[in-house]
Amino acid sequence: GVVVSTYASLLKTQQDLIRALWQLSWEGCDEHGQMMEGVKPRQNFLIIDEIHLLKRPEILYEVMEDFVISVKSQDAWDSSELLEKQRTPPLTVIGISNRAGELPTPLLDRFKYVFHLELYSESQLIEILSHACEKLSLQASSLALAMIAHASKGVPRLAIAYLERVQNYQVV
Repeated sequence: GVVVSTYASLLKTQQDLIRALWQLSWEGCDEHGQMMEGVKPRQNFLIIDEIHLLKRPEILYEVMEDFVISVKSQDAWDSSELLEKQRTPPLTVIGISNRAGELPTPLLDRFKYVFHLELYSESQLIEILSHACEKLSLQASSLALAMIAHASKGVPRLAIAYLERVQNYQVV
């Protein structure tokens, strides 16, 4: 399938969302955007990282509900510009946030499934850091790894970034 990944901070206007949607696949759909019988459509995914930063979440509502987006008509003569609905390919929207409590309820309600992932424990992070040390040919004491794991707040990406900073410091 087609995966379009973006950050919420990049979706400032409806045009930004339209640009992301145009990257999706129409394979398996007819000219009206309906899935064709007997043809397996390609699965489309729109992944929005840090979705809690989306300034105008309402631009996603009709896309998530009806696979349409309202665009300004080219025939508009005055400032009240006519809106016309354009179909989007069928898609699954995945919103990623470490601040789900900041999501507006109308947006959160439109997601069919909501998953809460657990942060890594310090012992799991120490294990991850040990493997990273092997890959980086870096020697670190168990105390150093424990300190890095504690500082990384349960996030392996942060733990490895801190480990790389320690390595850079050692080199310098």
